Amino acid sequence: MAQLVKLSNYISRYEMDLHHYSRRYPRLKKERWQRMREYWETEQKRPLLSDYEEIVTSSYGVEGTSWKRFFRRFPLLHKWSGQSEAEDVEQAGRLNRPVSTIEALGRTFKEELYRFQLSWASSTISETSQISKEFLKDTLLARLVKDLPDTYLILYCPVVRIRNAEVEIGIIVVTPVEIWLLQALEGDEHTIYTPLDERYWSRRGRGREDKMVHPGIALRRMVSVIREILQEQDHPAVLKTAVLARNSFIDVTGKGQRMLTIDKRSYGTWFEQMKKNHSPIKPAQLQTVRLLLKYCETYAAARSVLSEERAENQERGFSV
Repeated sequence: MAQLVKLSNYISRYEMDLHHYSRRYPRLKKERWQRMREYWETEQKRPLLSDYEEIVTSSYGVEGTSWKRFFRRFPLLHKWSGQSEAEDVEQAGRLNRPVSTIEALGRTFKEELYRFQLSWASSTISETSQISKEFLKDTLLARLVKDLPDTYLILYCPVVRIRNAEVEIGIIVVTPVEIWLLQALEGDEHTIYTPLDERYWSRRGRGREDKMVHPGIALRRMVSVIREILQEQDHPAVLKTAVLARNSFIDVTGKGQRMLTIDKRSYGTWFEQMKKNHSPIKPAQLQTVRLLLKYCETYAAARSVLSEERAENQERGFSV
């Protein structure tokens, strides 16, 4: 699972100490999986299967596995689910399916880590930011964080201040060897994007058609901003760019080929290739992310004393 170091203009623990948290997360992940698996295997040996249920909690539509005692043992799962523990358990009871496999447990584990990453990307012990519901429902964000390697550091739609102006940019994925700048397009399998000219594209789907600003304009602006920021570091950065429409189609036949486009047809191959890089986090990579964070805007509110105690207990509960 990748590390979400910055989300929009929210406070992030990675901003406080990038080196510490980027190194700590893989270790916590390993320890947490070992404890969850041991607990699951112990529960499997119990004679009463009625305690087990499957519940759909995944943020990108994949079933995860859980049960009543599991929620009590690992409460972070329903911190971000939008409902109470009692409602979670009631939903599980309605589904009333026996527990499945270790693979299903792995999906639930990913869900918990994803919620933990959202917490780290929107709070510190003393401050917190309110996450927009759009991000909580963002399936692309969930896919990138859940399925890319631990050594990938993501800045998702950060707000950057440069030349005394705030600029909201797209998605930045800093890998150990390169930096991907992505401009995402929303849509479904019925949506088709087609370039019209240097300034506009058309978007067709379900009997409707409208005109939109060429996504390459926002992408070029992002490249310009990132290059200006990275001029401060003493080594060149490898930038790769793409317009990403993972659920839709982009018709660029004969035009617009200077810009890489990734749509429903090519997304799977591209994403599998992204997942293959398992190089460790490099000092130059951390230097790049630290520099980017320096220019990111942050808005947060102070926690109450009680909230600070809960935050400390939550992090302690994940790591012990």
